Amino acid sequence: MNTAAGRRWLPTSPASCARLPAVAGDRTRSPTRLAVLVPVGPREDLVELADTLDSVRCFTPADTLLLLLNDGARPAVHRVGSRSGLRTDVLDLPGPGRGITGGLTWTVAHGLRRVLDHPDVDVVLRLDADALLTGPGIDVAARAAFAADRPVGALGSFDRLSTGERRDFGPAAWVLHQDLRSSRARHPIWAVNLRRVLRHARHNGYVDGEHALGTQLFSVECLRRLARARLLPAAGVRSSRLGDDQFIGLAVRAVGLRTADFASGSKPLGLRWKGLPATPAELLSQRKLVVHSVKSHGEMDGAAVRAQFRARRTAG
Repeated sequence: MNTAAGRRWLPTSPASCARLPAVAGDRTRSPTRLAVLVPVGPREDLVELADTLDSVRCFTPADTLLLLLNDGARPAVHRVGSRSGLRTDVLDLPGPGRGITGGLTWTVAHGLRRVLDHPDVDVVLRLDADALLTGPGIDVAARAAFAADRPVGALGSFDRLSTGERRDFGPAAWVLHQDLRSSRARHPIWAVNLRRVLRHARHNGYVDGEHALGTQLFSVECLRRLARARLLPAAGVRSSRLGDDQFIGLAVRAVGLRTADFASGSKPLGLRWKGLPATPAELLSQRKLVVHSVKSHGEMDGAAVRAQFRARRTAG
């Protein structure tokens, strides 16, 4: 059960851990800044959000950009951002919220487009509020992965789970096919756009339903291509039945880039749709740098899960 102490915890100053130094280098020649994009729904628990942002502050370089997508334009989200100790940009999106499918896709697309207003960013981490960073170096690992395979635009738990098992895209493919069948009558503009994007994606090797499980990372080149293709956001996408991860998996393929596994084996993402793929101690021993979802694990509720990770990061 949630304890009163756990529910009241809120970082009020950046004193719980030391910040990492900014990435060295001449930014006039090569942008090397991480951006962390966090959608904040109108019913998001802001105490839990503050805990997530504290993990971002602890385990990212000092010049990291935090972009909060404030769905519902709540003033309290600005206050949480200002207390985070991070360089923060809050994008207010009038609400109340638009749901977890097309509405969230529209919101995240606007956020990814906003990142391009910051020319010194080269890697973007899309993070849910119920995820945590658990160690330093996610930006370094992502840069190395993008540099090693230039056609890759997005990293995440795509074809593999953190446990190494192959993911089943069947349910997401079913949603895609339902959207194809119903969109013509529901929103003709979206129907045309969806068929256009799907045609290009399949030509480039897209498997119907291909998408990341929550947390993923993007190269700035990927965002530029999506923006040039007018997919940030795509016209009519708010009427879609696709979640943001499902649409982005489709869109990345459509602009000629690939997705890649960043979760299985020794790779740094430890993700599961509900709960965690292992205990907090096991994930830390595996050196997983981002974990999801911290809402629960086994008999532990979200407050207990967060407390374990918080104790580790404040202990240094």
